[in-house]
Amino acid sequence: MPLPINDAIIAAVAKLINDSKSPTGHREPTHSEIDFYVGRAGLSHSDPAKQGAVGKAKRVRTILSQALSDNEAAGSKLIKALISKVRSCGGFRETSSNYVGREAIENLAAAFDVEGFALSADGTVGPKVLGALQGAEMTAALRAYAARAQRGA
Repeated sequence: MPLPINDAIIAAVAKLINDSKSPTGHREPTHSEIDFYVGRAGLSHSDPAKQGAVGKAKRVRTILSQALSDNEAAGSKLIKALISKVRSCGGFRETSSNYVGREAIENLAAAFDVEGFALSADGTVGPKVLGALQGAEMTAALRAYAARAQRGA
């Protein structure tokens, strides 16, 4: 199932990739790995790195913002790949040197929650199971599904 894409998710994914506040000044994915995932998603034409040096967060935010306007399916594919990469290198484990931080994870979880998706503590993302929801939470999830269907996502 494709992941949703909106401005809040774009901002949260960019913060997930941002390594400027990392104690080591570096965190995976590398720019080379971002190149790979951007190319695989078919979004190389939107990559500002081709015009000069740019940080990871700004680069990802620019590419995904363009995808939101032009190609949501490709943006969704890139979001999924980047989250998987961060998860695979320990970005969601507090004991990892690649840990992205609680705030970045909570922001991403909140952004997905609005769209009817859940981000687990280990970094996996999936749709909320409607059968487990009740009341206002069920209504919110159904509204999010309907809004995505209207956008064609």
